[in-house]
Amino acid sequence: MRTDIIISGNQNDRPHLKAFTDSTKHKTSIKSFKLAFGSEDKGVRGEVGILIVNNMLLTRFNAPLEQVMYLDRVVGAYNLLQAIARVNRIAGEDKIKCFVIDYVIVHELAHLIEANHTPRFWNIVRTQVPTTEKAKSWLESATEKG
Repeated sequence: MRTDIIISGNQNDRPHLKAFTDSTKHKTSIKSFKLAFGSEDKGVRGEVGILIVNNMLLTRFNAPLEQVMYLDRVVGAYNLLQAIARVNRIAGEDKIKCFVIDYVIVHELAHLIEANHTPRFWNIVRTQVPTTEKAKSWLESATEKG
């Protein structure tokens, strides 16, 4: 098992960070992270067990296999919505109800941006959680079963 780092870079990055900002290397690292340990696909081995991600939340980075996310600073509003929605994806039977968790968390956090259930509010929620209607239905049926 090995660890890798991916960072969304820019022209002001310090030289020692440049090695972690290569988007081609990002794709290989992410693929290795998603593969089972010891497996191989098109020359990429499944050997990354810990992937450290910095400033990649707005680039559609998804980690559906991830079970834990650690944050090294306060994340709020849109970035927090992104962080939760990107890591807490459905990946197998162990995370089968994550679409409900995504919906509930994003719904509550969206209230920080838009207090009432306005069209803007629902647009925020549906953008972050495409399974909003499915989650609402599941919650309604679970409530009815009581």
